[in-house]
Amino acid sequence: MGIYDSLTRATKRGGAATAYDQHAVTAPDVLQGLADGIRPTDDPGWVVASPEKIHAPTTATLEQAEKEELEAIDYKNSVDNGIRLVKARAQKVKDTVRLAIAHRGYQKTVVKAGVAVAGANKGLADVMQNARAALAGMGHSLDHKTETIDHAVEKIKRKYQRGAN
Repeated sequence: MGIYDSLTRATKRGGAATAYDQHAVTAPDVLQGLADGIRPTDDPGWVVASPEKIHAPTTATLEQAEKEELEAIDYKNSVDNGIRLVKARAQKVKDTVRLAIAHRGYQKTVVKAGVAVAGANKGLADVMQNARAALAGMGHSLDHKTETIDHAVEKIKRKYQRGAN
């Protein structure tokens, strides 16, 4: 176990290093983009619907021609409305991108702030750990001094108590 630990730098404490070595930043997750986005693996719909094709030159009655003309006007209006819809939807997608970029900027700020606070906490923890060592040393020194003085006082007491008898 000792050789394994020295090679892998494994320790029994592990705690913090183990906890902070984890992450959820993976390429498939990061590169998702829009929830309903188009990716290279998607079929974007290469075939476009179109009016029925006239396969050969053909004649028509006056009623058929007028009906087709009215349908063509309706179709043009529908196409114009479809273009308006697509443009509006495209604007919403552009605005979604602006919002996502702003939010990612916010998230970067939060991550950086969290790391800065953690760094400040770590710095304070270092000082507190150093204070433990300093206080332990001073406490030991004071205990030793107290013991030495107590011993000296006891010697003095004994000396003068003997003389008083």
